[in-house]
Amino acid sequence: MAVSPPTRPAAPSAVRHLGRFQLLRLIGKSARTMQWLVVDPRSQQELVLVLPRSQPASPEAMQHWLDSAKRHARIDHPGLAAVVDVGEHDRWPYVAYDRGTTATLAERMGKKGIAPAELVPWIVQVAQGLAFAH
Repeated sequence: MAVSPPTRPAAPSAVRHLGRFQLLRLIGKSARTMQWLVVDPRSQQELVLVLPRSQPASPEAMQHWLDSAKRHARIDHPGLAAVVDVGEHDRWPYVAYDRGTTATLAERMGKKGIAPAELVPWIVQVAQGLAFAH
């Protein structure tokens, strides 16, 4: 009679962090950056954490990244997400944005897409925010 090995309970999924932020899921990426949905345990607030896809190559590059992020954080416009924090953890610079009631384009569109009449006002707001920033 064959005896089967004892079964182990399923291991809980690992909780990932970047500094104080709990990483929930990757919500977007570009050629240079990645965006994560995170929770800040200090405020129990959902944020969007943006960081480069690779660490800055030198202390000077790190400082340049942080200085640029801090300059951009001073821009205030209703079409742009509010910056909550600019910082660095383990040589990973980041910008934390208030998620508020915002949604990514992929989240807004969903799998079925979105009617152009509903999409146009949202895209206009995005374009106005970008124009103001530039």
